[in-house]
Amino acid sequence: MFFKKLFDTKFENFVTRDVARVLYIFMLALLAVGLLIAEIFGLLLLASDEGLFVEAILLMLVSPLVALVSLIIIRVGFESSIALVSIAENTKK
Repeated sequence: MFFKKLFDTKFENFVTRDVARVLYIFMLALLAVGLLIAEIFGLLLLASDEGLFVEAILLMLVSPLVALVSLIIIRVGFESSIALVSIAENTKK
């Protein structure tokens, strides 16, 4: 059914809902990996003798906030796309 929708050249069927689920999970995973890398890098900076204590603490405090804001922006984008598709589907009826 998905591939039938995907190759619908008249654009009568929408794939946004199907694709949005998968892409949202993928984006969540990417954000989690990025956050984990940032936190590990912050810990490595703390352990180094470079005198980067303030930068390490700042990185470890700011990276979760950046991840949260990114997640909110991604979620709003997906919700907007799905809302537009819902409007189009309801208008077509």
